[in-house]
Amino acid sequence: LSKDNGYESKHFNNLLTTTTAVSEFLGGQNANSIGSLNGYANGYGKSQQEVVIGAFMSAYTNGKVNERTVNPFNTMPLPNWTVNYNGLTKFEFMKKYVKNFVIRHGYTSTVSMAGVQSNLNAVFDSNGDASARDLNNNFIAANNVQAVTMTERFSPLIGFDATWNVKNQGLITKFEIKKDRSATLSLNNNQVTEVLGNEIVIGTGYKFAKVRLPFKINNNKIENPLNIRFDFTFRDNITVVRKVVEGTNQATAGQKVVSIKSSIDYNLTNSLLIQFYYDQVITTPKIATSYPTGNLSTGIRIRFNLGGL
Repeated sequence: LSKDNGYESKHFNNLLTTTTAVSEFLGGQNANSIGSLNGYANGYGKSQQEVVIGAFMSAYTNGKVNERTVNPFNTMPLPNWTVNYNGLTKFEFMKKYVKNFVIRHGYTSTVSMAGVQSNLNAVFDSNGDASARDLNNNFIAANNVQAVTMTERFSPLIGFDATWNVKNQGLITKFEIKKDRSATLSLNNNQVTEVLGNEIVIGTGYKFAKVRLPFKINNNKIENPLNIRFDFTFRDNITVVRKVVEGTNQATAGQKVVSIKSSIDYNLTNSLLIQFYYDQVITTPKIATSYPTGNLSTGIRIRFNLGGL
């Protein structure tokens, strides 16, 4: 999405153009709908609940206008999956360079409805067709639905975790690209609230098996493991309110977040660990009503394990 094109969305544009097709589909199933006006079947105008829901479901699932997409009670949810592949280390040319290499991909999707109640004002004839109309001359649906929400998440879209052979030690690397989308249709005001997010995660770590300190304790040399960890996260998200009847888009929230987390751990003894850490989060908003923020924390932690006592 971009401010330059008014935060337009192809899914929302499809919603606006699909309302006429949904209206004709519903009008063809109701014998009480006779004639049409401006491309909309009689009793199924642009703001009619079933028309709006059907157009929303069809547009945001890239589906055709049919009974499954128009009626959310008959909608088939998309399959969710997680794929992990770690077969690269089976190849001889990879064994020399990596100890472990896992490629990951995952997808989740949900469709939910809120505030579903039987509409006591709905009336149906002997054929089961809606006959009662509201003040806008639209047919009253059997159920009153307040909101429909669709969420999709690639977590990750693509990612890998690898442990590399570096001087007989393990260099750990991590990389992920994540994408998520949430679209909520509110039937109270016929508007869609869309939240889009993109995230990149880069991480690395290295473990030194033995690091000697330049001083002694009780005349004993200190030579213990040292762990170094660095994680970088960049997230870009935006919230856009889209009005169905007016056909407008307005960004109401959004920000770019840069997060850095790093640490160095050293085991002085089997029970005593000392850690130096550095964490920083920088937030840059996309709208003028918010202001940039930054948080920084750094210091030294000392942990004493009482488990062995």
